[in-house]
Order: sequence, then C-alpha cells, then structure tokens
Amino acid sequence: MKYSLIANPEHSENEIHVAKIVEKLKDVELEARTAELIGKEGVSIDNLSGDVLIVLGGDGTILYTLQHINIPIFPINTGSVGFLSETAANNDYNRYLDELEKKNYEIEDVQRVDLFCNKLKMGTALNEVVLHAAHVSRIQTFEIKVNDQSIETVRSDGIIIATPTGSTAYAMSVGSPIINPNVPCFVIVAIAPYSMNSRPIIISDEETLSIKILTDKETGMVMDGQEEIAINMEDDIEIKRSEEPAKLIRFSTSFFERMNTKLRKINTNSGVYIIRQDYHGKIYRFEKDNEKIIYIGSSNFSNQGLYKRLECNIPINDESNKSNLSKFLDYLLNHEEKIELA
Repeated sequence: MKYSLIANPEHSENEIHVAKIVEKLKDVELEARTAELIGKEGVSIDNLSGDVLIVLGGDGTILYTLQHINIPIFPINTGSVGFLSETAANNDYNRYLDELEKKNYEIEDVQRVDLFCNKLKMGTALNEVVLHAAHVSRIQTFEIKVNDQSIETVRSDGIIIATPTGSTAYAMSVGSPIINPNVPCFVIVAIAPYSMNSRPIIISDEETLSIKILTDKETGMVMDGQEEIAINMEDDIEIKRSEEPAKLIRFSTSFFERMNTKLRKINTNSGVYIIRQDYHGKIYRFEKDNEKIIYIGSSNFSNQGLYKRLECNIPINDESNKSNLSKFLDYLLNHEEKIELA
C-alpha cells in the first residue's frame, strides 16, 4: 500500500512524528511543506497519489486538505480538539499504523456539501458554508429558500449551513443541535439573529437550498473556514449535497464516543471545570489547586451547595497523566455515591 503524508508545519512536534512515520512505513509520499520538516523533497498537495492519506494536525488541517484532495484520510490529532481524528499524537498511534498495514479498518463516508454561486461550483465543504456581513456589527438580511420556496427571511450577522459533522463545529457554538452523521440532512442556523423567534432549521439533504442577500452591505462567504469569497445582492447562492463524500478511516471509535471524550472533555488549562453528566441537571465540579486537580463534588441546578474536597493527586502539567485523570473522572461519575469524602 502506498501512503501520502501531510502535516501542519505550524505544530512544532510534527517534525518528530513525520520522521517516525516515514521510518515505520516504507512507501510514503510527502506533501511539499511536510517534506521540508525533515529536509526532503515532496509534491504539491493536489498531486498526492497514495492509497491512504495520513494527516498530522487538527481539524483545520483536515478541512484544508479536503479542499484540495479527497482520498481516504487517517487523521492523527496534533491540534486542540481533533473531533474528526481517530487518535492523537500523544497516544500510541503505532498500533493504528500496524492496522493500516494489515488493512484492518473501515472507511466512513462523511457527507459534504457543494457550493454554487450563479451556477458556478465554488467548492465543497465538510463542515459548513457561512455567509456573513463583512464588518462586525453590520447586520445583513438573508432570504432562505428550499426548492425555490421561501422558508424564512432573517436579519442577522450571518447564516451557517452545516452538515451533521459541522453541527459539532461553528454551528454548535451558535445553538445548533448536535446531529448524528448518519442522518441525511443540513442544519441552517442564524448567527446573532435580530429576532426572538429565529431557530435552527433542519432540512433533508435531498433538498436544494438557496440564499439571497437583500441589502447592499458588503458580505462574505466561506467554506470550512478557508478562503473568503465576496458576494453581493446580484449573486444566487445554492447549496446541495455533494456526490463526493469525504472518506475517513475508522478503527473502533464511534461518533458518540468522540462527542463524549472531545466535546465534553475537561480543559486542564482553565481554573474551574464543570461536567454536566446527565439530563437531570447533575453537575460535577473540579478546580485547580496549585498543581493538582481537586474534586469538589456534585450538585443539582436546584441545589448549588458543593461537597467537601477530594484530591485526586494528579499533576495537571504532566501530559502523560491526562489519561489517568480521565479514568479518575470516569470512576467518579460511576461511583460517586460510594466515595467517602474527607
């Protein structure tokens, strides 16, 4: 099997990971900027020809890659969240490389959308297409149609049209529901709408979505946070399901596992951590005390009193102990009632 490899050169540790992967896998083709990290020559991203593309970086690196090429991708996260990735570089990814060699993996087809402006295809997005007023605090008016039928006219800072995968990204931050990638749909979400009635709208991905801007204010359009495109009142914008889904290599982790471990994980750079465990409003609260994580206890929305402290005795600056912290939290969430706090 032939492999292609692309790494985000802005992540300093990627030089080490690139060298390790090239040493382990014999037939590896390097993207040009990736090759520079280890003093070799490579090819442009558009000319990569491997059977599998290994991507070292965060979600942004994956989105950038998919703007240029669409072959099966095995993502290794060296960014922050890494929601799209199967594993992270601080884990033992060698076993996944072994499974790649044995072809013990599945390929997940992930829905994308095609963007058209005046019938001209502008590109394809995995997460979302965003239309937005070009200047901060300059509201724009958008008319949204589905199959040529007007469904809403909204005044807002912008509009997000997201895939189910994109519902966990920008769209989530402005109120989109989280949608299982197996659901064939789009979600339309207004950004800071000037209305108390504006709500996310979910439509079938069999529909054709069209958007017009109704005022002459400067407006931009962007796919997956990449290149900005200027549009005006004369432009007809259409969004359709792409016939070319992204292909992500999966071994075991499900969408719900990634959602729970990555979207709800504790941020160990902040001082106070709160986990909402269930729909009954139960909250588990932690905070940073010197170099340790302190378990304070749990409460409900109706009872904000906190329990006594319990030290879990894990140094937060030690990357290798983050997995231990995760195990400790899992234990607390499942055995809290049995724990005797000092």
